[in-house]
Amino acid sequence: MIEATTHSYQSNHIVFVGSNPLTQIDKVGTGGISSTAFFETQRGYPAFYFNNTNSKKLEKPDYQVLMSEIQDGFGRTMFRLSEVFGVSRQTLYNWKNGDKPKEEYRERFMQLHKAARVFSKKKFKPGANDLDIPLLAGQSILKLISQGGDGQELSEKLIRVILRSRESNKKLEALLKNKVNTLDKDKFSLPHLNELS
Repeated sequence: MIEATTHSYQSNHIVFVGSNPLTQIDKVGTGGISSTAFFETQRGYPAFYFNNTNSKKLEKPDYQVLMSEIQDGFGRTMFRLSEVFGVSRQTLYNWKNGDKPKEEYRERFMQLHKAARVFSKKKFKPGANDLDIPLLAGQSILKLISQGGDGQELSEKLIRVILRSRESNKKLEALLKNKVNTLDKDKFSLPHLNELS
């Protein structure tokens, strides 16, 4: 007959099952089994617990949802995204309707999704010409993503470049507007015959 007795030790419960020391619970030593209570009372670095019951399984991405988010971020320029993969536009629509991209396209797909999220968050819709703006080494955002570039970093850079360009254009227009207003039409004369040749 196996007998179980309980003894108290520093607010921890030590359970001895029978007389076999190998079956001692919450007792450290040769053949002993330590519980989490033992580690919590020790000095030094805190214990690390791996709780397998609370760990989340890696979920597979829903490419159909991601594709609709990409379309929201890129807007009308979505038709240009086929350049990133070297596929037809129909393939993009198939992904949007539930087909999964091939393994070789998935990393680029995720980078496009990162870029689209930045565009959506900043409420910025890139135009078709914006996607051709050179960002690094004379290459556009689509070309850089197709080569494995980071979608978030590249989209943020594209937005900065476009906004800086728009500011420069506004300043230039303001300068030219002031210059045009100061010019007087009466100061100009008709060209002479010898000026036309």
